[in-house]
Amino acid sequence: MLARRYLILVNWMKGARQHRLRMMHVSRTTVYRVAWRFREYGEAGLIDRREENGNPKVNEAYLAVLYDVVVPTPMNTAGNGRHDAGKC
Repeated sequence: MLARRYLILVNWMKGARQHRLRMMHVSRTTVYRVAWRFREYGEAGLIDRREENGNPKVNEAYLAVLYDVVVPTPMNTAGNGRHDAGKC
């Protein structure tokens, strides 16, 4: 994420137009938010602040159940290694 924010800033400082940022899959709101945080806090403003974003959604118990459900399920293939959704 940090590298992406630097790319957003570099493109924004170069005067990148909206179509170029859209090619990066970045909304105008994200560009302005990243630029504002950089102006206010410098490089420290670019660091991901989600570390205190509530409790983890996936825990060991969830992963164990997921593993039990997904692993034993054979994947239908047509000899090409791709999933054949029509035969599930």
